[in-house]
Amino acid sequence: MQGLDVVLDSVGGEVANVALGLLAPFGEFVSYGAASGEMLVLTPEQSGRLIFGNQRFSGFALPGWQARDGWQAQTLAGLFQRVGQGALRVPIAASFSLDEAADAHRLIESRTTAGKVVLQP
Repeated sequence: MQGLDVVLDSVGGEVANVALGLLAPFGEFVSYGAASGEMLVLTPEQSGRLIFGNQRFSGFALPGWQARDGWQAQTLAGLFQRVGQGALRVPIAASFSLDEAADAHRLIESRTTAGKVVLQP
């Protein structure tokens, strides 16, 4: 198997460890969260594979961009404007009432959706 050219990881922990092992030579791994509650901690072996596999590892977090002269607010305003204009579409996999929140969580945990799961007030 050649591997993945790009990994975008928002989970961290064990999921990130497995995903990192799937990275192709010259691939890029971007860590942008820790939904599992655990950050990815690179072992010396993983660091070696990154170096000798000519791979890149980077991190990204929106709160870190707040210090960039309003970049975050401007970028998010532009993004939301494009969504509002219909230029960007957010795929909705399922919609639930708040009373059905437990069902929504079960669906998310099943990892069978493609798109957002929405709770309607």
